[in-house]
Amino acid sequence: MKKFPTNVYNFPDANSNAIYSYLNKLYNNGTPIQTAKEGMGSNIGTYTLWGNNCTIMTTNALQIGGVPIPTIVSPSGFIQYENAPMEWNLPVH
Repeated sequence: MKKFPTNVYNFPDANSNAIYSYLNKLYNNGTPIQTAKEGMGSNIGTYTLWGNNCTIMTTNALQIGGVPIPTIVSPSGFIQYENAPMEWNLPVH
């Protein structure tokens, strides 16, 4: 087993410009921060396990990009889409 298994999901019909614009708007409207380890960054909100996390941000960005995907709240939620429409090009597990 790989130490850090990764799946790659491809959404060829997604509007990448809309997704890019959404994510940049979040970053640019955030509060500037600086850490010793990572350097400059932007705080885009308060992290919560079920309300504001990286998986929810990803599904929100995909939705804004026109992908018909429900809001997923945990990384394991993407596994439910193994049998998703073929145009998603999901990996076989």
